Amino acid sequence: MQKQDAASTERASGWHDDPIKEKAEDKLNRAPVAERLTDLITSNHSPESSIVYGLEGPWGCGKSSVIAMLTELLEDRKGWRVAFFTPWATAGTDGMISEFFASLLNAVPNSDTARREGFRKIFANCMMVARPVMPLIPKVGTALNSAVKVIEDSLEKSWKQCFDELPKELQKLGISILVVVDDIDRLQADELLDLLKVVRLLGRFPGVDYLLAYDEQSLIEILRSPDGSGLSQARARSFMEKIVQYPLSPPPLLTGQIIKILTTRLNELLSSGRLGAGLDDSRMGGIIGTTMPSQLRTPRAIERFLAQANEEIKLHDPREIDCVDLLLAVFLRVQFPDVLSRLQDWKERLTADDPPKEGKAAWNPLLESLEERDRQDALSTLEAIFPAVAGGGVMEGSSPRFANRLYGRHETKSFLVSRGGRCSKS
Repeated sequence: MQKQDAASTERASGWHDDPIKEKAEDKLNRAPVAERLTDLITSNHSPESSIVYGLEGPWGCGKSSVIAMLTELLEDRKGWRVAFFTPWATAGTDGMISEFFASLLNAVPNSDTARREGFRKIFANCMMVARPVMPLIPKVGTALNSAVKVIEDSLEKSWKQCFDELPKELQKLGISILVVVDDIDRLQADELLDLLKVVRLLGRFPGVDYLLAYDEQSLIEILRSPDGSGLSQARARSFMEKIVQYPLSPPPLLTGQIIKILTTRLNELLSSGRLGAGLDDSRMGGIIGTTMPSQLRTPRAIERFLAQANEEIKLHDPREIDCVDLLLAVFLRVQFPDVLSRLQDWKERLTADDPPKEGKAAWNPLLESLEERDRQDALSTLEAIFPAVAGGGVMEGSSPRFANRLYGRHETKSFLVSRGGRCSKS
């Protein structure tokens, strides 16, 4: 049992790609962003209207962490409740509508059982009316608002009763609700369109505001795809503007922040491991100062690299490998895996006595799988590992550098021996 507990503790201490859960865990100074967003939502809120906010940013930039802090801050304010709507946990439009109303119901306090039961009946009535309405709403287009109005006018009185009764009941309870929908860019095209239709129709309840979190570029690509609506980029962006009234973005990490995080954490990893006392190499310093901030732009990207580096440090002996080469190879694996997998095939050219006559152009075939913006970063990393790439000399003797042509030929662990970049015996 003790061994199992120790194993569980070790797993828990690793990187799990989870967002933080509260302000106390904030290490990147994102709390002020959550505080400003909380102030904006509370100051704009009206029991007579509804607002849709958008939290935009690339995957891994910290949107879910901002939402966690926002939830903590908002629920500390009198009368506010946060409901989490998870459309990807449902199947079909009916399931999405049911999940939407269930999210609202869960936000209602349990203290008044009778009133909660009344809410449940109102929700049930609204769902019964909303289900046949959803297929009538166009997926996209400039006529969406007018189409919703026509449908509402043509419905039986029961829909309008539901539409009016729900906000009144919320006002009686003295609560305001923010419905949060995270990672909507991970939905399939048909799921995304259903979600946006739900927000446009059911999201019109007065006194209920919405926060949608997404990567805008990914969302636009879904709307532009044949499985989506095949819109042009301009029309896809215009469509989202009709859905979201307040688009907001977490601030990007500054280059100085990225450098500080990487330097501090890598020094900690090296000093606590078997590979040395810390970063004391101009090759690594140059890559940390320029190349890594270009590639590791989000907290997730940084943590993913550091987690891989930590595991590789545990696997190697300092007598068998150069620690800077190891860290740079891990960086290649994380950011440019196709390049790393081909290094063994290029070993003779990478460890040659004379630099190639073509200069840096000689390495273009090695980098051909990369987009143009990534090629210079990959080339800079290769230059830091192999002097030949930068037009320098060759490593001699017993050096554990990858640039030594004898590296990996003896009974040592070699990071580059297998084409997958994994450590193995040569």
